[in-house]
Amino acid sequence: CSGHHASIYELAKLIFSHVDIDFDEVYRESKQYLRASDITFSFGAPANLRDLSVDVAIEPQELVNKLMGDLMR
Repeated sequence: CSGHHASIYELAKLIFSHVDIDFDEVYRESKQYLRASDITFSFGAPANLRDLSVDVAIEPQELVNKLMGDLMR
């Protein structure tokens, strides 16, 4: 719930670029795993997180940088 939209595909591309792998070279879409009930767009209300003193305005690239930085330690 950051107020910024990013698909799982976009987040995966950011993560793979962090480790110098071209996501589009290894990604293969398979229709067999898609479900009729899957949603195409989802969002949350970040206002509820402000009470927890969480920075809710983080952009997808910054989020991936932080997560990958923690993993690479």
